[in-house]
Amino acid sequence: MALNKGEWSEVYVFLKLLADGKLYAADKDLNKIETIYYPILKVLKEGTSGDLEFLRNSHIKVIDKDGNLLIKLTVEEFKEKSIELLHKIQSSKKSAFEVPSILSFMHSIKITKLKAKSKEKRDITLVVHDLFTGHNPTLGFSIKSRLGGSSTLINASGSTNFIYKLSNSLKQNIIDEINSINSRSKIRDRISEIKNYGSELIY
Repeated sequence: MALNKGEWSEVYVFLKLLADGKLYAADKDLNKIETIYYPILKVLKEGTSGDLEFLRNSHIKVIDKDGNLLIKLTVEEFKEKSIELLHKIQSSKKSAFEVPSILSFMHSIKITKLKAKSKEKRDITLVVHDLFTGHNPTLGFSIKSRLGGSSTLINASGSTNFIYKLSNSLKQNIIDEINSINSRSKIRDRISEIKNYGSELIY
C-alpha cells in the first residue's frame, strides 16, 4: 500500500507515541518542552475487526472491544518501527511510497486501515493521565506533518467547491482563452490573466 508522507506521518505518530509513552507540550516554534507532558495510558484505534485499545505501560497490550487480550508486545518493537518509518519518510524522494516492513507490522497488530477516514476530524485518539488533576481524559488530535510538503488548509477534492464572480464581465472568447491556460501553475496563471483584463475575483 503506497501512502504519501502526510499519511505515513499518521502511522509514525501512532508508533512514536506508544514508543515514548508521553505526549509532550511544545512552544510556539514547535520545540518540545521536556518538563510538560501527559503520560499516555492508551491509544484508541480502529482495527481489523472493530475498535482496539493499545494499553501502554511496561509492555504494549492490544485489547479488543470485548476486553480480550489479542497481543502483547515490547515497547522496544514500537521504538524500532518508529525510527525505521521516520527514516523512510525523510529519505523518500517519491510523493507516495510503500514501506512493506511497517505495513506487515501494522497488520500483525490487527490494523489494516492506516489512515483516518476523511470525514474524521481527529487522526488519533489518546487516553492520557493529567498529572495536575488526576483525571484520565480522552483526547483527539489532528496530525499535521512537516516531514513532507506544507499541510493544506483544506483537503482539495472533487467535492471542494468555491464559487467566485468577476468584478467586471469578460467576453466569452476571453473567458475561453483564460480557461484554456493549462500551465503547471494554471490556477495562479488564470487569476493573473483575469487581472490583466481588468477584472477581480469576488467571493
